[in-house]
Amino acid sequence: KPAVIRAAVAAGPTSSLYCRGMWDHPAQHLPAPTEEAIVRVLDADGNRPSGDRFGAQEAKDIGMINFVVPTAELDAETAALAQRLAAGPTHVYGNTKALFYRSLESEFESQLQAEAEYFADCASRADFREGVSAFVEKRSPNFTGN
Repeated sequence: KPAVIRAAVAAGPTSSLYCRGMWDHPAQHLPAPTEEAIVRVLDADGNRPSGDRFGAQEAKDIGMINFVVPTAELDAETAALAQRLAAGPTHVYGNTKALFYRSLESEFESQLQAEAEYFADCASRADFREGVSAFVEKRSPNFTGN
């Protein structure tokens, strides 16, 4: 799934939650020109839209999005986040995301088995050894994606 630059809330909160990343800012113009993003939320029972409107900061506060960035800083913040993620243990990130989505449909026992298998996979990689070495040596890790 592609990362979404700008907001995905125009297609609805559900669409945005299926994206890898979502960046939003207070001056987002959705669905009509406004100073804040407008989204619909579900009522407490989760069955129907409440029609409540709220801005980007409240969307962040309830965990719908991760960041609220001023428009002028959006490109730089997006690039910095992409660089930080790319410099991390990318294989581990992929396994973590796969396990999360798998957990939505798995029984407890099979999820535990999958987690053990994914952990073994990660532990056999160079990035795992680098992470442990960096921790022991009290230095920043230099991950390679392997």
